[in-house]
Amino acid sequence: MKQYAFEKRFHTDWIRFENTLRYLEGSRREKKRLNSGLTSVSIDTFPNDYQQICQHLALAEQRGYSDGLIQRLKQNVMRGHRILYQRRTRFLHGFVTFVTKGFPQVVRREKKLIIILHFLFYGVALLSALISHLYPDSVLLVMNPYELHEMEAMYEKAGEYRPIGMRDSGSNWMMFAYYIFNNISVAFRTFAGGLIFCVGSIFILIFNAIHFGIVGMHLTAEGLGGNFWPFVIGHGAFELTAIIIAGAAGFKLGLSVLMPGQKTRWEALRAASKTAIELVFGVILFLVIAAFIEAYWSSMHETIHLRYMVGTLLWASVFYYFARAGRA
Repeated sequence: MKQYAFEKRFHTDWIRFENTLRYLEGSRREKKRLNSGLTSVSIDTFPNDYQQICQHLALAEQRGYSDGLIQRLKQNVMRGHRILYQRRTRFLHGFVTFVTKGFPQVVRREKKLIIILHFLFYGVALLSALISHLYPDSVLLVMNPYELHEMEAMYEKAGEYRPIGMRDSGSNWMMFAYYIFNNISVAFRTFAGGLIFCVGSIFILIFNAIHFGIVGMHLTAEGLGGNFWPFVIGHGAFELTAIIIAGAAGFKLGLSVLMPGQKTRWEALRAASKTAIELVFGVILFLVIAAFIEAYWSSMHETIHLRYMVGTLLWASVFYYFARAGRA
């Protein structure tokens, strides 16, 4: 194909791409001026258009077209590459900033509610453990006999079943995916329950606390605590904390509807949703970390003392993260 036919065929595409470049590089005023001539499609297809321009540049150089055309295409390729790279860098920078500053800062802003829910969760768990110790059959209130048998079998020290924390490492990846799905589903229910006038979040937190306390004490009484507690202490630092924070996020939304103050309920809900969404993003991050620890660290054949030591360090790191991270 001769250069004239080549330029005639792709001229419209180049003009559109250059307009998109000016739009993405321009100031807010410039974007308003150019916006009438751009469609959402030209923005959404920018990565594909960039690849096409790269192909056009390669063809122009291969066929020996004029220096003017090659320089024009080369400039467009360089500008497009810079925009794509900046977008990726901006996303990475935003993610790192949220992890190192944003999430711990928003947790500290909502610390009163989060601390109250921590006391509620662990208080109910301890009370449930005491009830389970005094009345061993109370475990049947939260699990049927078949479920109880399966739970005990998973944590047996020997026999046909192996403890879930001592499975073969080949299944770690599958368990990692399962734990992410399971943990996020629990956290989402806890969060979404807050929209039911805060009652849903409180109910789910209390239910999980009762289940945790009763089952933990029952397994301990059955002589399986040596498998259960070393298994949960590691990932529990992130998982339990995340679920409680999810409850706080849902509770905050529900509270904004119940007590909107001087705002309308819709305005109060919109204002609270910004904080709630930030908390939920952090919750997802913590649950991914918890799932990784649960799938890979908890399945290792390490000594009980080492597991307790690592678990203690993880709890301390979570406390330090929320207490100190993101401070000037």
